[in-house]
Amino acid sequence: MKKKKRKNSGTRHSYSGASNEKIIADVLSVGEPLCESENLELVSVECVNENENRIIRVYLDKEGGIGLDDCISISRELSDILEVNYEHTKTHRLEVSSPGIERPLVKEKDFVRFKGKTIKVRTTSPVSDRKNFTGVLIDYKDSNIVLNIDGEEFEIPFHLVKKAHITSGDSIC
Repeated sequence: MKKKKRKNSGTRHSYSGASNEKIIADVLSVGEPLCESENLELVSVECVNENENRIIRVYLDKEGGIGLDDCISISRELSDILEVNYEHTKTHRLEVSSPGIERPLVKEKDFVRFKGKTIKVRTTSPVSDRKNFTGVLIDYKDSNIVLNIDGEEFEIPFHLVKKAHITSGDSIC
């Protein structure tokens, strides 16, 4: 009896293993200096599989917000660099965009820059008996994120952060 082939639901799946990490490392190694030369910040890079397409997503930002021309310029330059120097990225489609209103907070400096914003944080292990936090980012000190949640302060060690982003209810401008 033939098995039916399951159709991909269109959900996003990250690649696993060293190839995903290698691609991200390679994109960061050439993307960060490229973005810095254009006065842009490379916020993050991800490799995903959507509907059987391999995609490298690069998120950019700058003071005052990112524009379409910034994305087009970096996309063209980065695509050329990757195509010439990194054979293993040729099977991927490159997408360059703004991080959007739910901007990820990846680097320690992000937590300094976005003080006063409402953020969501997920930790790798419990802090005060919980792993999920939504509150106002009131400080970043001694490698700890300080959140105010309903009048109570929580200190979350940066090294325990699995994922963090600004909530959609708060503007990044």
